[in-house]
Amino acid sequence: MSKYPLYGVVFCMLGCSDYDLKEQYTPESGAYPEIEITPSSLSFTEAEVGSPQSEIFTITNVGEDDLNISGLELLGDSVFTYTEVSNPSLAIGASTDVIVTYSPTDVNADDSGSILVSSNDPDNSVVEVPL
Repeated sequence: MSKYPLYGVVFCMLGCSDYDLKEQYTPESGAYPEIEITPSSLSFTEAEVGSPQSEIFTITNVGEDDLNISGLELLGDSVFTYTEVSNPSLAIGASTDVIVTYSPTDVNADDSGSILVSSNDPDNSVVEVPL
């Protein structure tokens, strides 16, 4: 028996705070969105001046929680255009297509670019799709 029986109780009362006593939120293991983009890059081998070419990449949620696509950003030459995502919130297993069009303006141009896809995937919040 301790010589000071209330010492531990008093110490806890002085050392504990409301913050320490609150239950911390921890998501279920594996319950995260996961982005998958197919194909991982696009190639425009048949485009010519005056004859644009369109290709599609698909964004799929292969995770176990809703995937929220927060934006698409085009990097590179302005000869590339893309369609916005029709549904920026993808349920588990859902997918959406993005159509990218290449409209070359110069026969000898070496046009290049990429599209950055931003989402709430905790492992891949930004995925680059080379064009």
